[in-house]
Amino acid sequence: MNLLWLSAINNKRYKRYNRSFHISAILASILILFFIGITTSVKLVFANIFEDNYRAKEITVYSFKWDDEFVHQYKASVDRNVIALLARNESVEQISVKYRIMDEAFALSVPSVPFLVPATIYGVDVDYSTFSKTEVLAAQEEYGMTGEPVVCGRDFNPTDVRSALIDENFVYAMGIMDLNAVIGEKFGLFYDNEEAVIVEIIGVFDYRIGCFPEWDNRDYIPDPNFSELSGWVGPIIVSADVMDYFPDEVTNDVLSGQQRVIFDVKNLKDVEAVCHLIEGYTNNDMVSSLRGVKKAISVMKNISVFAFIISGVIAVFSLACVFNSIVSRMRSQRKFLKMMTVMGYTRGSVVRIYLFGHFITLLKIIITYALLIYLITFIVEYALKPHYASLSASIKNVFIIDFKIVLLYTLVFIIITSLVTALSAYVQTGKYLRGVR
Repeated sequence: MNLLWLSAINNKRYKRYNRSFHISAILASILILFFIGITTSVKLVFANIFEDNYRAKEITVYSFKWDDEFVHQYKASVDRNVIALLARNESVEQISVKYRIMDEAFALSVPSVPFLVPATIYGVDVDYSTFSKTEVLAAQEEYGMTGEPVVCGRDFNPTDVRSALIDENFVYAMGIMDLNAVIGEKFGLFYDNEEAVIVEIIGVFDYRIGCFPEWDNRDYIPDPNFSELSGWVGPIIVSADVMDYFPDEVTNDVLSGQQRVIFDVKNLKDVEAVCHLIEGYTNNDMVSSLRGVKKAISVMKNISVFAFIISGVIAVFSLACVFNSIVSRMRSQRKFLKMMTVMGYTRGSVVRIYLFGHFITLLKIIITYALLIYLITFIVEYALKPHYASLSASIKNVFIIDFKIVLLYTLVFIIITSLVTALSAYVQTGKYLRGVR
């Protein structure tokens, strides 16, 4: 108790030197934590960009072109040989080739259950992926889909002809509760009251794929409550060969036939190279979010470099000031040290007195820099969120410093400054025990 009382008296009498240590320690801690936090956050953002940002790695080539006045569109399907060539590129993870037929309405007839379906019938090239990564991952992240897109039966394979996948909610709307019951069933697609083609159902896909929950067209839906359950764009997806069974006036329309080719690139760094490769084979309209992503990446890199240089320099200077403050504080208390040695205090007792006082001071410092660093990082998070949110939707509050980092730094800071304090007290006390002023 006597040693604690002496520590409190000592801190009170030498406030000026303690204040200097306070300021240096708080400044150094804030800057070091800010540097560590900003570097860790930027690395996390970049890691998510390259691994998780599927939208940024998607390239869409549309199957039409504009006339010179940019008034009218005309069909310009991407050649199948070009698609096959691009699919072999090692930077391309997968390709999805989308088709559709549009008219006022089509009839769909399952045995004993006739239906009208919306005016769009969707199709895919069975040689490639039925769904793009964006379609699948968006359904998982935004609408809670779990598992594979095809929930019953199987997906397309390259040998399939006159085949179809059907929306699971559409099955329920037909009054069929067992999804397996429709696998292998055949239905007719009728156009202008004539049967165009007979198609076999090979699988049922999750209703959240291609989800548009606000879709509320009840004209073709037999159950008036069906729209509350469904989020599909179209009730069926057919193999692309089905398109050939419809009249030319339908398939030759710019809104029908091949619509777009979606390229999913493995790594963001390769997107630009794949874009240039595609441009070498076709001049069709191409869309990629790479340009916006590159701008955001540039902003993030500049912030990271600036924080690294400024924080690094000031942090080193501040740490030097912290250690100098500790040593200067010990030197300023030479008379107090001498008095204690004359009164018979041992080296160990003197060291403990200064460590007790040091811990009291540290408590104030830790509370202050912890509050300030969280305030600063909250401000940084607010300022940078629009930039990193455009890069990756899977991370949140990335620039608010991690509590584990603050805790680890605090433990290291306590250990190092305590060792310096104890060593300085030990050395200074030794001088007076040897009779050296």
